This record gives sequence, structure tokens and C-alpha cells, in this order.
Amino acid sequence: TRMGNPTRKLLEDVMSDLEVVSSSSSSSSPSSSSSPASASKETTASGEHKPVTCAFASGMAAVSSIILALPQPLHVIIPDDIYHGVPTQLKSIFVQRGVEYSTVDMTNLDHLKSEIHDVIVKNESNSKKKTNNNYRNETL
Repeated sequence: TRMGNPTRKLLEDVMSDLEVVSSSSSSSSPSSSSSPASASKETTASGEHKPVTCAFASGMAAVSSIILALPQPLHVIIPDDIYHGVPTQLKSIFVQRGVEYSTVDMTNLDHLKSEIHDVIVKNESNSKKKTNNNYRNETL
């Protein structure tokens, strides 16, 4: 089935549980009451709101769902070496609906910081470009 798949539901529940454990074990994480997940009706044994987790059959389905869920107007920043389907989808579908996008070299942290304003940044994997013969992995 496309909706209500018990295997997908189990995966989503386990991922939500892992997120609760991860955020409660990290002292630098914001409390669950200040996160968007606080809208969830499910709570943990300690009374914390459980994050809402959605599993998708493909990365493109996930990207589309996130873009559609965010308020418009929207500006999306994507890595310049991202899977080619993402900018193609942005150009052919979402630009017509008022979504703007720009690409950024994820190995240039200063440029990336200058592009970020009020957005959610999720980098699925490290950029494949090499910097000084090492893969660069920095947190903003």
C-alpha cells in the first residue's frame, strides 16, 4: 500500500524513538518543547513530545514533500554537486510556483554562510569535492 504501510510505520516510529534518545543524550540540543516536533500528539514515557518522522520511498519524494510543506515564498539552497534530479525538478516544477533556488559549493564554508538566511539546511551527505586532498566536513 502507499499509505498506512505497517513496515514503513514501524521504521518511522523507531526513527522517532532514536531522535528522542539522541536529543535527550545531547546537552547542546534544544528541548523538544521548542522544536517543531512539539506539535506531535505522541509523547515519550518521560512526557516529552515525540518527533514526527516520515519515511519516503525516494529522496526526490522527500525533497518534494519538504518544499511543499514549507510556506511560500521560499528560497532553497542546494549543493552544486547534488543529484541532478533535484535542480531539474526545481526548474521544471517549483520555479513556476514561486520557489527560488541557488547552488552553493559546500566546500566553501564562507560562501555557504553568506547564502543562509532563515532556512532549514539539510545536507544528506558530504560534498564529493576534495579540498586539500581531504574531504571537508564542517558544521555551521
